[in-house]
Parts: sequence; C-alpha cells; structure tokens
Amino acid sequence: MNAVSLVYCILLSIIVIILLSTATQATEFREVNTKVKADDILKHIENGDDINLTNCHIVGELNVSNVKLKTVPNPYFYKMLNEGNDREDLIFCGVKENSRVIESSITIEDSHFENYLDFSYVFFNNSVYFDAVDVNGSTNFMYTIFNSSINIEHTGFSDVVDFSNANFNDSARFRGTHFNNGIDLSNTNFNVFADFEDTFFFMVMPPSIKLIFMMPFLTVQIFMMVPVLTVQIFMV
Repeated sequence: MNAVSLVYCILLSIIVIILLSTATQATEFREVNTKVKADDILKHIENGDDINLTNCHIVGELNVSNVKLKTVPNPYFYKMLNEGNDREDLIFCGVKENSRVIESSITIEDSHFENYLDFSYVFFNNSVYFDAVDVNGSTNFMYTIFNSSINIEHTGFSDVVDFSNANFNDSARFRGTHFNNGIDLSNTNFNVFADFEDTFFFMVMPPSIKLIFMMPFLTVQIFMMVPVLTVQIFMV
C-alpha cells in the first residue's frame, strides 16, 4: 500500500469514527416553565436522551419499569445466590435478576413531582442532579447502582424514600434535603464520598431500627429507639 492510499485509509477511518460517535451522542430533552408528562420523560430516557427540566410540574408516575431499557445482571441477586439462597426463592421474594441501565444524565431543578418516582433496580451510568425539587409521592431507589455522581440538594420528599441496598460508586450529596416521612438506608454503600450537611431526617419507624451510613473511613450508626424522632446529620 502506497503512502497516499495509507493516508486515505486513515482519514476514512477517522471520519467513520467521528460519524459513529456523533450518531451515538445523546440528545437532550429540555423543558422550562411548563407542565411535563412523566410518560414523556420516560420515553426520552428509553431513547437515551439527557433530561434537563427547570421550573416544571411533572404529572403522572415516573416508573422506569414501564419502558424498555438495556439490562445488566443485578450483582445483589448473584451475591445472594452465592451465599446459598435459592434462585426461585429470591424471585418469589421480588429480588430481580437484572438491573435496567439508564444512560441519560438527569438534571431537574426548581420543579415539582405530583406523584411517585420508581428508579429501583437501575444502573445509572451518568449523573443525577436534583436541586430545589418537591416530590409528593414515595421515591424508590432500591437495589440501584449509581456509577456516577448523584446530587439531591435542597429537595423535599413528602413520602418515604427507599435507598435500601443501593450502591454509590461516586460522590453522593444530599445537602439541605428534607426526608419528611422516613428514609431507608439499610445495606446501603457509599463507596467514595457522602455529604449530608444540613440534611433532615424525620423518622416514623418502629423502635430499635438501625441505620448505617458506610464510608471508606467512617461508619455512623443511628439507633432509632423511639417511634418519632427528628435527626440532623452533618457529614463532610
């Protein structure tokens, strides 16, 4: 192959790579100062589009189990299998074998959810950012893996928030957020950094519930010995 042919092949390869990368680049679903249907958000998540909402009123249930997403094995399912649990028993108890992959980055600011959020059994490949958001219904992040940063700041949850068995592989910040009707952090792992500065937890739980915040060099245990207790936690 002569030099000209070699240069041509290299240039052609570069063009093909650029075209492929452009084709797979996520588009953005952006809305400002309007009412947004949860189904429209789900449709764009299914398409891999980034979500960017500001000052929006979101109507309907935002449940990612209602859309088709790529799946990966749920590590907790196989961990429990390796511990001797029966596959059929795990499935019967509702533990799912696979996690749905969300490629979208999600940014929502100064907005209101009128219903519940369900991001359980999800693998987030990109960042999640909530700032000054109000959520009326329950919020489910059970068995969810955050492979990028999550920032939920100055946000209010009026119902229970479930982070049980969640795994945070990047920074997690909950500054100024109010969990007004309870939060479940059982078996939750913060593998890099967790910031709960000015975060309020209002627990309505049976006695002797134990919450564990796990960080590389710090474990904080909170023993809930009374039915109703307000907890303020500062972590840096």
